[in-house]
Amino acid sequence: MTNSNTPSQLLVSRLEINLDEVPIEQLDHYIAVENFLNDEEELPRDADNLKKVQKYLEAFHHICEVEDWKRAIAISSIRIFFNEELHNQLFSWGYYPELAELYNKLLNTPSPELNTTFLYGLGNLHYAKGDYRQAIDFYDKCLKESQGIKDFQTVGAALNSQGLSHFRLGGYDKAINCFQQRLVIAWENNDYQGEGAALNNLGLLYSTQGKYRKAIKYQNRSREILHIIGYRSGEGNALGSLGTSYAGLEGYEKAIECQKKYLAIMQEIEDCLGEGDALGNLGTTLAKLNRNSEALEYWQAALAIYKKIGSRSSEALILTNLATLYQILGDTKLAYECCVQALAIATELDIPLANECQELKKILELIYKVNHKYPNVLHEMQQGTAN
Repeated sequence: MTNSNTPSQLLVSRLEINLDEVPIEQLDHYIAVENFLNDEEELPRDADNLKKVQKYLEAFHHICEVEDWKRAIAISSIRIFFNEELHNQLFSWGYYPELAELYNKLLNTPSPELNTTFLYGLGNLHYAKGDYRQAIDFYDKCLKESQGIKDFQTVGAALNSQGLSHFRLGGYDKAINCFQQRLVIAWENNDYQGEGAALNNLGLLYSTQGKYRKAIKYQNRSREILHIIGYRSGEGNALGSLGTSYAGLEGYEKAIECQKKYLAIMQEIEDCLGEGDALGNLGTTLAKLNRNSEALEYWQAALAIYKKIGSRSSEALILTNLATLYQILGDTKLAYECCVQALAIATELDIPLANECQELKKILELIYKVNHKYPNVLHEMQQGTAN
């Protein structure tokens, strides 16, 4: 007997589809929706996460075909894993193409409140991929619409994420302005999650400027708030930021401790981008301790995740780190290959990392030119990267 308490059965009840009242030309789509949601076939244990939610996505696409937006939104917001709505869970798992399709179908629905959610989601999607300018455009649209309906929680979230996008592009003044506005809105609306996020991002900015003790003060406060309210993802991010700041003060053991806690949380909640970031941070800290083989292992693990989910800017950063490490290890050819790959991605995304990659490329080329033992290697490398 089918368990009526399963998420899909509860969703069927919530959708309240009466096939007798459905127009004949739409009947096939509604029947398909019910068939997919009533399918309780047990998946293999090793089924990937996308398989676990495939029937919901199929139902969603059928309901969109008849432009039944109320029910489409209900499907997209079902909570199945980690108490996350389906669209947010797709983001955490790193299924960016599927999520982009979902958001684009729901965009410009009749509900202004929900439209801001989808604009914000598209901004987050572009941010995760490293397309920061496109992310800022979506956050701008989200801000205008959410301000118009006085949705201050979404206003605050969009400001925070917009600040992060400016930060990644090197626009620190714009970033700090966004974070400070976000903090004020959080205080005015008793939004503890927003307060924690804003404090963490202010700390991140101060850490980048070398103000590590000030950064730690903000990040510790952020971690405390987010831990108290049980926001695991935010707590993890704060721990990662703390680790970076401690490393700046050469407190490497404490930095590693924070990054490992960050990694554990991201793995627990199955946040792929966060897991990649935690692995990357651990690699960076270990490289500063000259524990190069361990750093290499963590960076390669991070790179695999970034490639899988399509986080291009993060991929470029790890490739740059690997290029520097391979240079230190004496494998200049492999260093050059990583550098050229990173440069191509950073140039395509038009991010500041491109300048760093360009300088590193010049250094690596110079090394080959002065190395009389291998006079043809530079030419071979350039030919190889062109193919």
